[in-house]
Amino acid sequence: AGASAEDIQAQLDFLNALFPLLQARDYEAIRELGYETALEQWEQLTEEERTATGAEDAESFAQTAADNMLAQVGNEPFASLIEYDPTADLATIDVPILAIYGGLDLQVNAEANVAALETIVADVTIITLEDANHLFQAAETGSIQEYSQLEFGFTAEFLPTVSDWILERVDVVAE
Repeated sequence: AGASAEDIQAQLDFLNALFPLLQARDYEAIRELGYETALEQWEQLTEEERTATGAEDAESFAQTAADNMLAQVGNEPFASLIEYDPTADLATIDVPILAIYGGLDLQVNAEANVAALETIVADVTIITLEDANHLFQAAETGSIQEYSQLEFGFTAEFLPTVSDWILERVDVVAE
């Protein structure tokens, strides 16, 4: 999304600090990490950007950012989601599976997941819809910021892909 190498590294450093805290369920430390990170971000903002945040000062900006971050990630469902490894569950499936990936999905990368899925699941059909994002919308970049700007609904190939796959595997009896 046009981030500098420095910004990307800062985000990676943040995530590398966050994940062990999630694993430990140390929600107070997560809030503190959010707070300290927000203070650092405040220092990088221009006066115009600071005004646009609506915060009165660095303290209120950091407090709000920390509270928001804790509300989003500082809970058991989120921590469990981050930790979940579907390998064992997938290995127990003994029916055909259709796995559809969006070629522009920046949240679940097809290339990173296809090989593992093929080795775990005995009967899997894997299809990548090249112009689809994580929500299977027809997309340009796949960016989360793009979601709300796109036409509501699935890419044109999504539903036919699903229905064709099902129809190849079931007998349809006309009444």
